[in-house]
Amino acid sequence: MQRYTNSSPIAYNLFDTTGTSFNYALTGSGYDTQLSYIFKNNIELIGRYSYSLPGKKIRAYVGEINQYTFRISKYLKEHAFKLQAEITTETVDFLQQANRQNWYGRIQVEVGI
Repeated sequence: MQRYTNSSPIAYNLFDTTGTSFNYALTGSGYDTQLSYIFKNNIELIGRYSYSLPGKKIRAYVGEINQYTFRISKYLKEHAFKLQAEITTETVDFLQQANRQNWYGRIQVEVGI
């Protein structure tokens, strides 16, 4: 999906006389790529890489993001019930600040019809 706007992604608070109170919409580009394989015993292994580059006008506020994710899923009762666990490491590269390394862990249960 792609979207384009001519207007600025930064919105300043009209009631702030100092000009320091603002919000911004996320703009820029990025991509996700994923490789997965499901075994005969209904266990699925997934590897994912995601990259996000913020637009030039918000680059000072939002860092460039690289994410690596490993996920394991177990399908029970065909695909009507699924258990998942994943771990993600994320590197955020800011222009004028130190880089940041984040780690996320998720456990998910999915129930379908």
